[in-house]
Amino acid sequence: MALKENKPIQLFGSEHYNYYLHGFNCSSAPIHDVHGKVIGAINISSNKTEQTVVELGLVESISKFLDSCLTVNYMINNLSFCSFSLMESIEYLPNGVIFNNKQTGRIDYNNKVLKMLKIETKDKISIADRINRYREYVDSLAIGRDLVNEEVILNVKGKKKSFIITTKNILDSAGGQIGEMVSLQETDEIMKLQNMQRSNEALYRFDDILGEDCEINRIKDLGKKVSLYSSAVMLTGGKIGKFELASGGTLFLDEIESMPLDVQIKLLRALSTDTITRIGGLENIPFDIRIISATKKDLLKESDLGNFRDDLYFRLNIINLKLPPLRERTTDIPVMAEKFVDMFAKKIEIEKVTMSQKFNNS
Repeated sequence: MALKENKPIQLFGSEHYNYYLHGFNCSSAPIHDVHGKVIGAINISSNKTEQTVVELGLVESISKFLDSCLTVNYMINNLSFCSFSLMESIEYLPNGVIFNNKQTGRIDYNNKVLKMLKIETKDKISIADRINRYREYVDSLAIGRDLVNEEVILNVKGKKKSFIITTKNILDSAGGQIGEMVSLQETDEIMKLQNMQRSNEALYRFDDILGEDCEINRIKDLGKKVSLYSSAVMLTGGKIGKFELASGGTLFLDEIESMPLDVQIKLLRALSTDTITRIGGLENIPFDIRIISATKKDLLKESDLGNFRDDLYFRLNIINLKLPPLRERTTDIPVMAEKFVDMFAKKIEIEKVTMSQKFNNS
């Protein structure tokens, strides 16, 4: 009856439909799953002992307790699955994420945070403490508000490092703060991503340097080797070029000998401290830039004449690549001429133009 009617039922003796149960008094109540569907019943039966509303209330209380237990277990399983899925998902994010549960004091984070902040994974307690110190510092900057893509300088193992940080307070239904989420991105990584999206790549590569002269090939091979390292490079030769700035990567300074002395001082200071100060700003911003400079003059002589700072020269001239002039590699002239003729032929949309053998031999 309790299963069919979906409510608490109490039957005495002959009230049972089954004749063989007329000797029993029974109190029963249905049990439900989390969706409210009847999945069973709890029953108290007694032989000849008279039952009262107390037994009916007892089975009803037990059935409600079992309903609650099933619901709680279902919610716990769901929350555990959601928590596991959430933590697994944030591991694939490109930025570091920190969750702070203000009710339990628990700090959750992804491995990206450990890599960004250079935190060792040996001691779990130490990890939580160090992450919490960074989080508290960010809180002191936020002063009760959410940060949205704001630049923050953090001290990472004794070295200043720039991050773009976003914070979000997690509120309960009454508007009280129960937690906080902090998202970190390395400024350098964002700059590199922007450069990739803008296709800010080098216009010229080693293969674009024309020539088969043994000296120019030697310089190209040496250039490829030193490109793997962050040492400053100086190009010395006779070519007048242009100024290029690759943000977050390589800074190319052409005609470095023509840089005014006051600008040389600023460049030297930046290279000495690995920091810059924005125009109108007060805070030193750390940077990681490789310097390549080019000159057509002897900077040591320019230094003796007072036109170039010798301390800046020695900072820039870590690796010196002297480019041989074209007059010293005449065998490359036909190669370059053929390349230029082919280039101009394509530009004006005519058939391929060939040079006479007489020119090639000259």
